[in-house]
Amino acid sequence: RIREKLVLLANMGIDFTLLAKFNQDFTQLNPEQFIDLMVKKLAPEEIWVGADFRFGHQRAGSVATLEANAARYGYRCVVVGDVLHDQARVSASAIRALLIQGNVPDANAKLARCFSYSGRVVQGQQLARTLGFPTANLLWLDAPTALYGVYAVRVYGKGFKSVPAVASLGMRPVVQGSACWLEVHLFDFDGDLYGQRLRVDFIKKLRPEQNFDGLAALVAQVNIDITQAKAALDEL
Repeated sequence: RIREKLVLLANMGIDFTLLAKFNQDFTQLNPEQFIDLMVKKLAPEEIWVGADFRFGHQRAGSVATLEANAARYGYRCVVVGDVLHDQARVSASAIRALLIQGNVPDANAKLARCFSYSGRVVQGQQLARTLGFPTANLLWLDAPTALYGVYAVRVYGKGFKSVPAVASLGMRPVVQGSACWLEVHLFDFDGDLYGQRLRVDFIKKLRPEQNFDGLAALVAQVNIDITQAKAALDEL
């Protein structure tokens, strides 16, 4: 999800972002070779890292390695302190754990923004439309299975923002399929979204993915999901 990261960095005022190709040759660089390459390519005046930063082959380099080479290469090493929330360290692993547990509000609090997914709307089988719940369908091929389920969300797109919605992430248990989809039903929205890029902000997980005996059972549950999603979003 490089695109989302680049957008976030741009919104923070970062002018340029360099993406290094993480290939076999790159992984074999020892710490000194890594620093030498970085200095030759970028000529940094300052290098900012976290206290637990590791680099080089087999993670042999550390902040101490950067600091030891600072005078030789003419840069300054700046160590960024931990980000805390409720007196606990914020980390990617802690946020992932909260999302896997279905605790979206706490994950969002640690992120200081909503966990989100962006993608382009593609045409699906249009079954949901025939059932009375038209959806915008976004492919999410690498979505972790632990995140599968139904969520209260808000949707942002070109020409509109913050449309309340309910979203289902998964493999379509009732309808045969082999790909993971994020299917979003926007409330009180009438418009053609095909081909548009949407950002879906996750607000609250309503339930895990379920199997249903048929379409009638699915429709009944979707109605419940819509009611619960609207209530969850109204609480905010």
